[in-house]
Parts: sequence; C-alpha cells; structure tokens
Amino acid sequence: MSGSTAATRRTRRGSRSPSIWRGGEGMNTENRLAMLREEHAKWSEETFGKVSAIGPAKHLSKEALEFASDPTDVMELADCQMLMWDMQRRAGISDERLAQAIRIKLAVNQSRLWPEPKEGEAREHLAERAGA
Repeated sequence: MSGSTAATRRTRRGSRSPSIWRGGEGMNTENRLAMLREEHAKWSEETFGKVSAIGPAKHLSKEALEFASDPTDVMELADCQMLMWDMQRRAGISDERLAQAIRIKLAVNQSRLWPEPKEGEAREHLAERAGA
C-alpha cells in the first residue's frame, strides 16, 4: 500500500463516529470510558505501531499547552487524556500500579508547603512540612 493510500485510509477511518456511541447508550460513564480506552488502544497500536511511551509524552506537552490556552476546550483535554492512556499502556503500567503511585504522590504533595495560588501560573512546592 502506498503512503498516500495508508494516510487516506487512516483519515477516513478516523473520521467515523466512535463505535462506543452505537449500542453503548445505556452504559455508565466508567464503562463508556473503559470501552473508549480499549478502542483508542487498538487504534493507536494500528496507527503508530509498537513504540515506547516517549513519543506520546512529548506530544502531551504540546497538547497541554494548547489546553492551557483555552481551558474550556474539552477536545484538547480529550487529546491529553488519550495521550496519558497511551503513555501508561506503552510503558506497561497497570491501573493498580498507577493508583498506588497516585496515592503515594498525593501524600507527598500533601506534606509539602505550597505558595499562594496565582491564576495562570504553575506553582512549585516550597519545602517539605516539618515532621512529615
């Protein structure tokens, strides 16, 4: 298959309505997201092949900046979420392992001192709390 034919096939395929919305009307949001995640994984593997999490991580930094320019743009947030799924899957990190890491990291962040919030600015921790 020539390069232009493959690109056309991907574009045509990508323009279809996601199959999740056909027959998934009675599902709860958690199940819909699980099905979308599975559909995304299949599409990503077919489209980009068996590559590492590095490419999606670099792409995420670009999409995050796009979302920052309009934090009401749910489509940019969707891009970020799909790239996070891709990074997790390609890095071989299970949901259980990720949940454990989030719990630990949240506890670490809760033990830190943070500056006052400033709209539109990233805030870095100042120090660890005494006795933490």
